[in-house]
Amino acid sequence: PVALSFRRLDDYLACPLRYRYLHLLGVDAILPPDPRVNFGHAVHRAVAFALERKMAGVSPTVDETMEVFRAAWRSAGHLSPEHEIARREQGEAALRAFHEREIAAGPVPAAVEHPFRLPLGDVLLTGRIDRVDEDAAGTMLVDYKTAEVDEEERAGQRAQEDLQLSVYALAWRAMTGRIPER
Repeated sequence: PVALSFRRLDDYLACPLRYRYLHLLGVDAILPPDPRVNFGHAVHRAVAFALERKMAGVSPTVDETMEVFRAAWRSAGHLSPEHEIARREQGEAALRAFHEREIAAGPVPAAVEHPFRLPLGDVLLTGRIDRVDEDAAGTMLVDYKTAEVDEEERAGQRAQEDLQLSVYALAWRAMTGRIPER
């Protein structure tokens, strides 16, 4: 079967030639690093660390979360030293807000980085669900994004149209037999 992830699907939908170059020919290995990818990866690692610790019953400190962020950070690809500093500070501010909202006061997740492998005919859909919450209202699947959204209404609209959340919901239904409520 052809192994597909959300990233591969998204690349194919954006441009089949891009999919071919990146995922079949491996051209991405010779491209310069993308600071947006670095930013998202470093924030994502720190968020996963903090949530995993919270699930284990040990809430991490902000400093511990920042250590994970800084360890995952890569300098390559930024436009200038000033650009890198600004992006790193933006990530740190986002993580402080996340820590206050999700770690200090938010619910304990049911799962973090929940893997899935979903056979769909001759395609194997793979990935990891960023976060799963279970409460009286049902199951909520969360996909953390680092892109900025100014309006709450626009964020809700983007979530409804998000391919990655749709893939998560499909995988969740296949794994559990239930469609997530949120």
